[in-house]
Amino acid sequence: MTHFPASPFWSVMFFFMLINLGLGSMIGTMTGITTPILDAFKIRKEILCVGCCIVAFLLGLLFVQRSGNYFVTMFDDYSAGLPLTVVVILENISVAWIYGTKR
Repeated sequence: MTHFPASPFWSVMFFFMLINLGLGSMIGTMTGITTPILDAFKIRKEILCVGCCIVAFLLGLLFVQRSGNYFVTMFDDYSAGLPLTVVVILENISVAWIYGTKR
């Protein structure tokens, strides 16, 4: 970045892009969480979004404390391997069972 002309501008634009990327990912994740809950229950959307954001914030605090590296490693070791594969297989079986194999 330091070799570009107007390098401070491009540095600011790069980090602005990263912030927008993070916000877009967060909005997509929260939509994926709140939409099924809103479809199943009669809850005001604003209250549900605030509640989900507070829960996600409190869970995220666990990963930024002094012991955060331990929790990130534990989360990565025990949630990304076999448990994730089992969840995906069960989701496929449940979708095939609910909608039927002919659809």
